[in-house]
Amino acid sequence: MSSPSPFLARLLGPTAILLATTEFKNTEIFPSRDPVTIYLNGSILLVSGLSIVLRHNRWHPSWPVLITLLGWCALGLGFSRMMWPTTWLSLDSAGGSVYATEASLFLAGAVLCWKGYGGGRG
Repeated sequence: MSSPSPFLARLLGPTAILLATTEFKNTEIFPSRDPVTIYLNGSILLVSGLSIVLRHNRWHPSWPVLITLLGWCALGLGFSRMMWPTTWLSLDSAGGSVYATEASLFLAGAVLCWKGYGGGRG
């Protein structure tokens, strides 16, 4: 059986870049969110993260661990958004931590694109 890492890198790399870019561009819409939207987002993140973790739970020190980390982060974030959706309303969606998170997501996506599509395979 071949490794799912290159496929997941090609899937998650562009997704992470697009998520980071569009969330950064649309930060003004986030204060208008409601608990139902946060809960729904959490359920999507939970299922996505669990899917990644079930298929790709690799902890050896090389680039595929980034896929595993993204899966666990999505799983944890999804659970927390489902468990405490009203708490997420009180968080400052335009704060510096949001920009750092978006930058980190963009960088992770760029690394995964490079590994999945470029000469960085292996």
